[in-house]
Amino acid sequence: MGYHGISCEECEGRTFVNQNALKQHQNSSIHQPKNVRCPFQSLGCTSGPFISVAALARHIDAKGCAFITRRQFNGIAYDLNQSGDGERDNVINPDINPRKMGISRYQVYLTTKEAGRKVLNEEDDFWTCTYHGCGAKFKEKDGLKAHLKSPTHEARMYRCPGCDANFADLGSACSHIEQDVRGCDLNVKAVISEARDLITAVTTKKDSRTRPRILHLFFSLGPEEVFQRFAGVCKHMTGSNPKCDIIPGTAEKKIEKSIGKVVKRQVRLGCTSGPFISVAALARHIDAQGCTTFITRRQFNEIAYDLNQSNDGERYSVIDPDINPRTTGISKDTVDSIIKAAGRKVSNREDDFWTCTYPGCVAEFKAKDSLKAHLQSPTHEARMYRCPGCNADFPDLGSACSHIEQNVRGCNIEVKAVIKEVHKLITAVKKKKVSDRTSASLRAIWLLSKSLRQK
Repeated sequence: MGYHGISCEECEGRTFVNQNALKQHQNSSIHQPKNVRCPFQSLGCTSGPFISVAALARHIDAKGCAFITRRQFNGIAYDLNQSGDGERDNVINPDINPRKMGISRYQVYLTTKEAGRKVLNEEDDFWTCTYHGCGAKFKEKDGLKAHLKSPTHEARMYRCPGCDANFADLGSACSHIEQDVRGCDLNVKAVISEARDLITAVTTKKDSRTRPRILHLFFSLGPEEVFQRFAGVCKHMTGSNPKCDIIPGTAEKKIEKSIGKVVKRQVRLGCTSGPFISVAALARHIDAQGCTTFITRRQFNEIAYDLNQSNDGERYSVIDPDINPRTTGISKDTVDSIIKAAGRKVSNREDDFWTCTYPGCVAEFKAKDSLKAHLQSPTHEARMYRCPGCNADFPDLGSACSHIEQNVRGCNIEVKAVIKEVHKLITAVKKKKVSDRTSASLRAIWLLSKSLRQK
């Protein structure tokens, strides 16, 4: 059958090279709903939803989830499989321990150091991977590091129950099982459901390791059991207060205040980036999505705008009060529509490049990821930041800070005062974000204490 003989009826005659390409197209997000959510969304993960369990697994494997790494996931999955009371997961090989097999962090360091020594001494023109005779060559150090940190040399602990093919990461195993390209003799839905249960179990285990013990007392126990243990917890937390053995009065306030501190401390933990050499570098860290665990650039801009509007008449001089980031600039729906339109033109050979069709932009890219990165950058976002001296506008705070700190145009401003104001803005946004993330927990604690007080 020729190239133009295979087409998708729902996509206005879009043609494909073979049946496998058509099948992949029909299983993509164009035709499949995104109804698989990341279990870590309850902790703040903003990625997803996904079209399949395989896509969710690849999200974790690619370190797209800031709450767990691939190495941590594999270790917890192995432990859960070993402690399953005889019930093993079909997608995990019980004989392969990811902590003892595969490349270790120290071996990554030694391999990178050896390749760097050879390049420095001009013994080799490339950064070469020497782990177990791999021989892969890279022009840059970052390419070798990305290769060593990928699943390439990790323990192949996942398998297909049908054909016993081995995989180094759960995403590859799920993709193999979902596509069923080899005609493996297995129940695909049952195995994929088992893989999803595994991800949920790992999430629960990870959550139990990181969540404070006191929060478990409130959210995992029933009201009666909490009532029985509440006095003891209160006495333990406040110590010397003689009135702290009952719920009414000052004891209740002390409990709520102490638990509130625990919740806020838990929210703050996790960001390992920094310190930075300047406020501009800190702002660029946020703008470049380097702090996705806690806040994205879009969230930061929206909170900054709200704070500027509700600042009791005192405006931040680096923010334009007339530009609302929620109503100005490119939206998520527009990003998706532009990518789909560009993909349709490339697939139908109407265009050789992935072209940005946002009004006023003619940028062209060779790959889909490049167009996606362009659309997710500040290029088409609202230019809500400005220089108080020359009124130059910027779409992100990092560019505005760099302009102000360098003072290349000789803007008639007091640089230190403006930069201090920017740092104050970042701190205010952080406090607002922490307050928003903890408000639900604090409200639950208040309602629980209120119900206990009524008893």
